[in-house]
Amino acid sequence: MLNFIIWTLTTALYIVAIADVVRSHRSIGEKIVLVALIVALPLLGPALYFFILRDRK
Repeated sequence: MLNFIIWTLTTALYIVAIADVVRSHRSIGEKIVLVALIVALPLLGPALYFFILRDRK
């Protein structure tokens, strides 16, 4: 049960991070690099994006 909860939260974090990148006002190249970073680094990628690389509006 705990594995399912962790998997669900991780998947939701990936989806929200990737959706935020796609909706951002960055160039296509930057979006590709950010999505690759998010996918390549489990848990660390989305955390880096949200805390460091995200556009502050």
